[in-house]
Amino acid sequence: MKDVIIYFPWGGGGNFLKNLITINPEFDFIDDKEFTDEIEPGFESRYKFFLKYYTPVPGEEWLSREWKIRKKFFGRYYQGGGINYWNPWARTAFDCHGSPEELERINSGERLHCYDRTRIDRGEISDELSPYCLRDCKHVFLLPDNNKLITDIYLSKNPALNQFDESVPLQIKKDRAYLINKFRNYRLREFAETLPANVYKYSADQLYTDLGAKLVSGIFEDLGIEMPTNIVDDLHKIWLSNTRQIYSAYHNKELP
Repeated sequence: MKDVIIYFPWGGGGNFLKNLITINPEFDFIDDKEFTDEIEPGFESRYKFFLKYYTPVPGEEWLSREWKIRKKFFGRYYQGGGINYWNPWARTAFDCHGSPEELERINSGERLHCYDRTRIDRGEISDELSPYCLRDCKHVFLLPDNNKLITDIYLSKNPALNQFDESVPLQIKKDRAYLINKFRNYRLREFAETLPANVYKYSADQLYTDLGAKLVSGIFEDLGIEMPTNIVDDLHKIWLSNTRQIYSAYHNKELP
């Protein structure tokens, strides 16, 4: 099984890695305008899409930009807090933040249903269970060495912490974010040890350095996914530069 699950706490950089994986045409790709230029976008158009997608934005716009894609991706593959569907026609890069519901689903050993429920309900195609369970996927862990640093980066990109109740004071939201990320980091490290095979572990911190592009290229090599080095270098440079700008503006200091 060649589908991939990327595990990372908030701010771990997993969404960036997942986006790069989907540049490879073997993988399912969802843009924010549903393939305006091609029915099935090829390598070059996917790369150009993400060049435009990663145009620098202020921190308060970062999360909303991500969710233009992620909400469609989650609508396609996720249900009840975990991965529930698969794609019979393309490889998929899933993600997991380490909630108990997500990990329980991955550990269940159950087969996945085909995601295209609309055509199945119309009788146009038959449901098809996946030939694999989620534990059979390739498991990529981007885990913080410095939980505070990774959470600080996340705070700069989601300054409102909009997943918490609006009535909660901002400082309490921040304290909760640090604590949640600490537990998720610990939970993901423990979970990695329970998987039988195809486990790849990397430092999330290194993504946020000038050596981050080399790390990403190494991940592609480890996973056996074709990805030209120049694409990784170009997109990582833009992504890291904007991240540094946002971090500096929010924390009034340079990203270490």
